[in-house]
Amino acid sequence: MSRSRSTSEDNKDPTLSTITPTQSPAEYRGDIEVHRLTARTKKDLEAARERILRNQALVRQDAPQLPFITFFRRKLTDEELDRVATQPSVYDDPATAKYFIPHPQWENLHRFDPDARWTWSEELPLIARLDWKVMLWACVAFFGLDLGRGNLAQANTDNFLPDLGLTTNDYNLGNTVFQLSFLNGTASNPLMPNDSFTQISRLTKFVFTIFRFLTYFYKNTELPFRLAIFWCTRRFTDIVAPIIAFGVLRLRGKEGHEGWRWLFLAEGAIMLSIGVFSAFFMPPSPTQTKAWYRPKGWFNEREETIMVNRIIRDDPSKGDMHNRQGLTLKLLWKSLCDFDLWPIYIFGMLWELPSGPPDQYLTLNLRNLGFSTFDSNLLSIPSQFCGAVTMLILTWLSVSYNERAFFGIITQLWYLPNLIALALLRRQSAHHYNWSVFAILTILLSYPSRKLTT
Repeated sequence: MSRSRSTSEDNKDPTLSTITPTQSPAEYRGDIEVHRLTARTKKDLEAARERILRNQALVRQDAPQLPFITFFRRKLTDEELDRVATQPSVYDDPATAKYFIPHPQWENLHRFDPDARWTWSEELPLIARLDWKVMLWACVAFFGLDLGRGNLAQANTDNFLPDLGLTTNDYNLGNTVFQLSFLNGTASNPLMPNDSFTQISRLTKFVFTIFRFLTYFYKNTELPFRLAIFWCTRRFTDIVAPIIAFGVLRLRGKEGHEGWRWLFLAEGAIMLSIGVFSAFFMPPSPTQTKAWYRPKGWFNEREETIMVNRIIRDDPSKGDMHNRQGLTLKLLWKSLCDFDLWPIYIFGMLWELPSGPPDQYLTLNLRNLGFSTFDSNLLSIPSQFCGAVTMLILTWLSVSYNERAFFGIITQLWYLPNLIALALLRRQSAHHYNWSVFAILTILLSYPSRKLTT
């Protein structure tokens, strides 16, 4: 009786009706089959894919581990480890699998096997290896990138602007030009195929590419906390950079050069070393780890099968493109027209505005308050450490409670009282005023970042 009603409703609507958790597998398969016969247009097929994936999420199984990350995993029982780790997927039903056939040039197609099954005792150690081989070096590569992007903050403590005859207005203009150039490169380079490499495109598309790279190895539920660790690398860089500057800037006057020139040389050598090694170390995909300098690769055939199928079962859309394929203007326009993403775009443009100027001018402000070159560098460290801690805590809470919007406003609420305090602070004695400004700036810049949990 209920089956007849479902068939009748689907025949009226060319898109797949929402499957409720109370429907039986037979009803679910029947609805899919009816839709397969009635959906003809490309728009209908896309709607069907979205609805199938949405309904598939209702039957997902949780891994036997802590929800935020496998780095800190509780000890599992033998019974849990022997459980089948293969998650329910659209590929379990031929009627739904037809909507999600991988791209013929997908780099992992030779390991795609909808019938593959494995246990948690096989998958969890594999994830741990990915954390060490893939995630760790992604953070190291980001460290190399950010070391060069932020070294002006340390150079400013060594009279960088006066040495070059520049003013703070010139500094503002330089930062604006850099940000616009970086934004332009980041926005345009996804449209380029990944084999179209230039030095500029490698720099400007790094963050976009590394995010895409990580999705080749991790499921959607595994990424948020790992991306939090990835962004913590930026904070870690801002901790290490002042320590490097604390020593290198003492070379001022050696060979007739300023300390900031020696700093650029030292950090440039570090960046170059990381960049060259990364070009050879990071593989294109889970099934392409073999190379002339790595003949055995990282994984055997069984491990590659597990990696490929656990990823595509979690998100079949990852098989729609291959890893040498650039985005098109049509796909970009489609993303811009998705009004569900507009709040995220707006949030991404506005969320860091209150902290941007205090962050860029932190070392300059400390110098103007009377702190020495070396003290100014060291005093920039506490806010970065605290910011990393608050970022991890906020991400863990966001993932644990599966909530994004509420935690998204916490950063803005964090900014407000500190900005009010800076505006109302009055100079009484120089000593107390200087340390009061430092304390408020440190708390302000310890804000919990939300850029990844959205």
